[in-house]
Amino acid sequence: FKKVLSFYQKLKHTLQQAQIMNDEAHKYWLFSEVDETIKLLDW
Repeated sequence: FKKVLSFYQKLKHTLQQAQIMNDEAHKYWLFSEVDETIKLLDW
C-alpha cells in the first residue's frame, strides 16, 4: 500500500509540474499571438 501511495504522490507531483509548464506554455503562446497581431497591425 505504501508503494501505491508514494507512486500516487509522485504522479500528483508530476501532474502539478506538467500543469505549471502548461500554464507557462499557454502564457507564452498568448504573448506570441498578441505579438503576431501587433506585427500585422503595424504592417
